[in-house]
Amino acid sequence: MTGPIDYIAACGAISVCVFVPPVLPGINLATIKDNTVIVEDPLLSPPVCGSDGGSVAGGSCYFTYFDVAALSVFPGSPPAMQSAVSCPPANGFTTLIDPLGAAKINFPSGSSPMSTSGPTVCAVDLHVPAS
Repeated sequence: MTGPIDYIAACGAISVCVFVPPVLPGINLATIKDNTVIVEDPLLSPPVCGSDGGSVAGGSCYFTYFDVAALSVFPGSPPAMQSAVSCPPANGFTTLIDPLGAAKINFPSGSSPMSTSGPTVCAVDLHVPAS
């Protein structure tokens, strides 16, 4: 798994996961574009930014998070895929689960998953029971 360090910490072992960090007023800025949330953090030095999974441009550190995630898996024969969904209530995310082997998390366009109180995490864990 690759991405910003906070995304990896929150979603590491989960099959399909969307993680959006909080906006900290007066510290960072966020832009939503093309199914991504780009967060600027001007406080981080370039070495720390790179270690945390960000990139430096124009003297600031930028982290990219996705507000859409999808995965397809082989559900077994016969299909026996099981799933567990964990999304905060009223956060706007939709989860789609196909018992034949797919899951998708989507955030509606025109809305914002950003919060000032903490990160937003929406997760779908898929697994096929051992026979």
